[in-house]
Amino acid sequence: MSTLAPPRPASASATPAQPLPAVDELAVGLNEQQREAFLHTQGAALVLAGAGSGKTTVLLKRIARLISEGVPPARI
Repeated sequence: MSTLAPPRPASASATPAQPLPAVDELAVGLNEQQREAFLHTQGAALVLAGAGSGKTTVLLKRIARLISEGVPPARI
């Protein structure tokens, strides 16, 4: 029977954190509706769309934008 090593803590990562791209760079490739969700700033955002429409991309880019603007990740 083999045993697994415990996971390394996040702080022990060998790769340093990379700076996030500028907002303009994050918005590249988004259509008008995606850009609206990406730039939304007042409260929560609900993104409803069909499969393959870019929901995950928009939400990940929105999270990156919020973090780059100084919002603590725990508040997202």
